Amino acid sequence: ANITRGQATTMLWKIAGSPTGRPAHGLSDVPARLEPAVRWAKAANIVAPYGNGTFRPNLNMSRSQVATACWRMAGSPTGFPAHELGDVPTGLEGAVRWAVACGYMAGFPDDTFRPSGPITRGQVTRTLYRIHDVTPPLLTSAERAACLALFTDVPAGANDHVPDWLVGWKGHDLMTLMLT
Repeated sequence: ANITRGQATTMLWKIAGSPTGRPAHGLSDVPARLEPAVRWAKAANIVAPYGNGTFRPNLNMSRSQVATACWRMAGSPTGFPAHELGDVPTGLEGAVRWAVACGYMAGFPDDTFRPSGPITRGQVTRTLYRIHDVTPPLLTSAERAACLALFTDVPAGANDHVPDWLVGWKGHDLMTLMLT
């Protein structure tokens, strides 16, 4: 099922820690259950209301609205490379560059983003997971150092990819061997 503006705003608000104490939003169509999330979204400029003073919480959220809201939550970062998607409006370019370059969202096989198209709850959940997934490192820094010490014949520094790759891939096995 497609995600509504109310559902997406609630998800984003919860990810932000469910902040409260934001000023009144002045919108005429926000149900009480969405009140704190919409106050936050409007005050933080994450999800914009409509110009006629409504939020339209039951309206499906578009791919462009999700990309923009997530990009704004990330601080509207810039400097990402161009993409090959042919239907991205200029005003959406920064959000889509960020989302595509970071692997949070993708275009379609016909090289379109379909910014006005709907997005499902599952797709938004996957996007948010990709953005906010903080997988803990496989090894502690001490364990990593012990594993790297095994590679005395290879210079191992912060920019050496092969030892890091090997430690990341087989770190647990190496630590098990070292500790037995």
